[in-house]
Amino acid sequence: MRRRSVLWLLPLLSVTFAMLACGISLGSHIGYRPPPATHLPASQLRLEVYITGQYEQYGATPITLVRIRIFETPTAREVSLADKAILTCNGVDIENTSDALGRTCPQQPPGGAYRLVYTDEHGAKTTVVIPVLNGTFAILSPQNGATVQIPTNGTLPVRFTVPTAPANGGVAIDSVTAACSVSDAQPCGAVDANLRPTATATPGQGDGVITVAPLAAKLGNSTPQPGKTPTRGPIPTQPPTPTPGATQTPSIPSPTPTVVVTQNGDTGTIMLAGDYGEFQPAKGFLSMTVEAHVTPDPGDFSSVSVIYTDTLHTQFTWTR
Repeated sequence: MRRRSVLWLLPLLSVTFAMLACGISLGSHIGYRPPPATHLPASQLRLEVYITGQYEQYGATPITLVRIRIFETPTAREVSLADKAILTCNGVDIENTSDALGRTCPQQPPGGAYRLVYTDEHGAKTTVVIPVLNGTFAILSPQNGATVQIPTNGTLPVRFTVPTAPANGGVAIDSVTAACSVSDAQPCGAVDANLRPTATATPGQGDGVITVAPLAAKLGNSTPQPGKTPTRGPIPTQPPTPTPGATQTPSIPSPTPTVVVTQNGDTGTIMLAGDYGEFQPAKGFLSMTVEAHVTPDPGDFSSVSVIYTDTLHTQFTWTR
C-alpha cells in the first residue's frame, strides 16, 4: 500500500505547486484562526523560516515560497504580526503568514540572498539576510527523458549534487523513491528509502561511504564499521510435520529497501536497493526530498532559523 501511495504523491505534489503558481492560496480557509497578534519588540521574537521552490520548479512559472512562523521567546507561544506591522521579502509584502505553504518571494540565485525586512507597529525596523547556498540540489541521473534499464541486480544507481554546506548549517537528503507507472490508474511498483535527515559534514573533506539500514541513514564523510564475527548459535528445532493433504505456501518477504550513499565534494551516488520485480517497461519516476539548514545573523530578533526544503523529481522510461 505504501508503494502505491508514494507513486500517487508525485503528480499531486506538482499539481499543488502549479496551483500556487497560478495564484491560488491554500492558506485562506474557512474556520482558520490565526495566532494572537504580538506587540513585543523584535528582540523578544524568534523566527522559523521555511523556503520552498529554490531547488525545484513547481508548475510552468518559477516561484519561491517563504513561510514564516513567529514565536514570543518569553512564552514560546506562536503569534501573528500586529495589524500595522510590515514584513517584506526582497521588497515584496509577505506579512500574511497564515498561508499554509507561504507567500511568493522573488527567487534569488546561488550566492544571493533573501532579505527579510520587519517593521513593527511602532516603526522600529530590522533586517535579516538569508544567504542562498552556492551550488544546488539536483538529480544528475536518471535524467528527464532518459531510458533506464530496470535493475536486474536489485539496485538502482542515482547520481546527485548538493550545495556547499555553510559553516553554521548543513545539507541533507531525506528520502529517495523510484517508481513505475503504466498509467495514472495502474502503478507497477515503487522502491523508496528514508534517509532520516541529518546535516552533512562540509563537503570537500574526502570520500565517504555510508551503508544505510532500513529507514535510517546519515549523509556524511565516514566509513561503516565492520560487523561482528558471527558466533555459532543453537541448532534450530525441526518444524512440525505438515498434515497430509495440506499444501504449505512458502512465504518469501520482499527485501526492505536500503541505500548506500557515497559522496565526494558536492556530488555523490545513492545505490537504491530493493524489489524491482514488479517493474515493467513503462513510465518511470524518481523523487528525492532534500533540505538545507541555515542560521543567519538574526538582526534584532532573538533568533532566526531557516530551512530550505524541496522534492526533486525526474521522469523517464523504464526498459528491460
